[in-house]
Amino acid sequence: YLKGQRISLSKLAAWTFRFSSFEFDSMPNEKQFSRVLDKAIKKYFKITKNDFLWLFEDDISNCRLIPDTDSIKGQEVRNQFDFDATKMPEVNAISVPEDAQVSVYDKDTVAHYLALNGDNPSDSDIFDILMNKEQIVLTGVPGVGKSRYTKTLTESGKFADSLTIQFHANYSYEDFIGAEVLRSEDGGTYVTTKQGVFLKYIEKVKSDPDKSNKYLLVIDELNRGNIAEIFGESILALDRNYEASLSKEYEDVGTLSIPHNLYIVATMNTSDRNIAFLDLAIRRRFAFVPLLPNYDFLSEEVIFQDFDLGNILKQINQRIIDTLKDPELILGQSYFIPKTNESGKYIWEANDFKNQFNFVLLPTLREYSFNNASAIGSIVGENLSNGIQDLDDFMASFSAEFGE
Repeated sequence: YLKGQRISLSKLAAWTFRFSSFEFDSMPNEKQFSRVLDKAIKKYFKITKNDFLWLFEDDISNCRLIPDTDSIKGQEVRNQFDFDATKMPEVNAISVPEDAQVSVYDKDTVAHYLALNGDNPSDSDIFDILMNKEQIVLTGVPGVGKSRYTKTLTESGKFADSLTIQFHANYSYEDFIGAEVLRSEDGGTYVTTKQGVFLKYIEKVKSDPDKSNKYLLVIDELNRGNIAEIFGESILALDRNYEASLSKEYEDVGTLSIPHNLYIVATMNTSDRNIAFLDLAIRRRFAFVPLLPNYDFLSEEVIFQDFDLGNILKQINQRIIDTLKDPELILGQSYFIPKTNESGKYIWEANDFKNQFNFVLLPTLREYSFNNASAIGSIVGENLSNGIQDLDDFMASFSAEFGE
């Protein structure tokens, strides 16, 4: 039917919502208004991600729709479409305004669409999932904000205490649960035991008489360690109503059970080629929350001259998928987020952005592509693919490749 073409999402949204009212607290800018329409149109037609990829042209972010407080007449909307003059649709004028199909998107709905979460769950959603499942894994490519979510949880004030640990190739059961150690005393040496960080933290939580207090354990880079070996028999205790018998007593503790007020959040990079196979016993006992690049945040909050970094990252990621054929190798938004300035704003200085592009983004692409120069050129353009040190030359090439 479309003869190889795609449906313009911006034109479809303009037509679908021609008689709709969106209740904003204040007049939105074009980016905010377009973001709301983008989410509203996808929800209205129940457009899935697969539908979107093959059927629709993602042009709302490039063709911003301008908000107005005055209603638009049907003829004004129709004039925005490129119809064949000989095939203009027959449209009957509405005799009275009440005959129009009017829909209203209230303030709560608009505020939900305005939230700068991209396609990710909100902070409150993450907390609710954690409270319900008691242990979750945040997954995604580097830079999508896994650490930000864990930091938000630890600093939320909703937990009496939190502990963060990181798995790695040399992390062991002895570090996590417990180990035998040698101690020297009175000139002699003897064998004793020592609790690992997990067992010790469990005992700390159990010692709190106030069971309404919540505790949080954050495991960073969960899949970089040998998970089955590190957890050992404690995997069974993740069911929470189960008490695991330890192979020996560690500081007089011979069983392990995880109290219900101890919550576990783990993070996992899906693009890591060196990750261990994730044990199915772990998969069954955790809720997995996938996180995606947040283009909305870049477009709205990060300033780099007149460039829309959200659209640029989206373009780069689409090229990565087209070139490397692996959606797990796309880049997260943190590649384009600078440190905040004194006013708390995310503003790139041109020279800092050039260095970020040359010495952070390009090396990542070289690793992903096994240093394939042709692939890198396809992703960022031939001129930018080898790095340009002269600032004026870099900006000219970047503008030529990614400017509107």
